[in-house]
Amino acid sequence: MSDWRLTHIPEPALAFGFGQTAEHPKDGLFLFGPPASNQNPARMDVGVVGTPQGIERYERWVRSIGTTIAAPEKGKEENKMMWPGFEAVFGIPWPSKPYTSCLIDGDDLSRRIRTENRHEAIFNAVQLYEETLRKYLNDEEARPKLWFAVVPEEVFRYGRPNSVVPRELREPIESSAEQEGRDVGPRERLALHRRDGCDHHLRVRAQLPQSAQGAPARILAK
Repeated sequence: MSDWRLTHIPEPALAFGFGQTAEHPKDGLFLFGPPASNQNPARMDVGVVGTPQGIERYERWVRSIGTTIAAPEKGKEENKMMWPGFEAVFGIPWPSKPYTSCLIDGDDLSRRIRTENRHEAIFNAVQLYEETLRKYLNDEEARPKLWFAVVPEEVFRYGRPNSVVPRELREPIESSAEQEGRDVGPRERLALHRRDGCDHHLRVRAQLPQSAQGAPARILAK
């Protein structure tokens, strides 16, 4: 029987600008900035998909992180640092106005997420975002480097696992006659998801802001 030996490998330091290293990411960013790279963007060109209220909240959130934010009063001491502003940290501007905006109909989204059948509700709500983004990618040549999909509070609340829509707020399920001609069967849906997975037009990076505990800001649209 061979002898086993446990070897401890120290965690490597993080790399930052000017060839410097640090253990804490905030220390490194605040002192030296990010590492120089030809892949670093000249500015944050961000596309936003959301309702008009959601896009407005996105713009307010970007403005808020562009300025200084006081250190939090509570929490661990190593996390009690003031935020100097996005451009001061990363060296590039982040305009509050999106590079491009794709509007979602808030009323339509609300009806979809409140559909009585929860599988239908979530599928149809996500489909609205997909259709909106797909239309932009098919019609426009300009390509943001990053997409934000701003999710309204109602969608976040009722789109979670095991969420329940109050009976008085539920939207009734359409009859089979109303659904005639629509690809809503499981096989058709599986084909749709497979198509989306192979569709290079939708291979974009997206950030989905939500009210997760510990999130730096809440930009959900009500």
